[in-house]
Amino acid sequence: MAPIVILLTPIIVSSLFLNDPDRMVLITYGKNIIIYTLSFGIAFLAIFIIKLFKKIISKLLTGSSVQYYIHINDDYIEYNPFFGATEKYEWSKISRVIHELPTDQYEEKYIFELYDGSKFEFIPTAAITKEMKMQIDEKILTMDVSFEEY
Repeated sequence: MAPIVILLTPIIVSSLFLNDPDRMVLITYGKNIIIYTLSFGIAFLAIFIIKLFKKIISKLLTGSSVQYYIHINDDYIEYNPFFGATEKYEWSKISRVIHELPTDQYEEKYIFELYDGSKFEFIPTAAITKEMKMQIDEKILTMDVSFEEY
């Protein structure tokens, strides 16, 4: 029944919009069906493209969101920014660590200085527990590096 209604829709719409009580005959041509079919095709294609873009955009955003991270383990610190290459800092190449404690004006921050003069810093998020911070501090203390905390 639905395909018949779809085929009759141009005729029904024409008679509704062109409702004239003085009319004797209303003739709708087959070209209306072609235009109607083209509009259905365009609508279907638009919906398909929107769904495709939605999938692509959601995959890009999801992929980007997991690409920005800081990974700290016993051997190295790995930093992957939004834009740029992944940087890996071995603990043995770190010369100094500064741990800035949070105040009313500033956020908590770790600053790692390397022997080659470069620096790496990160702000711990709320996801980092006190135990994790203690593990970082213990790792720093086991290394033979200058450690400042203020």
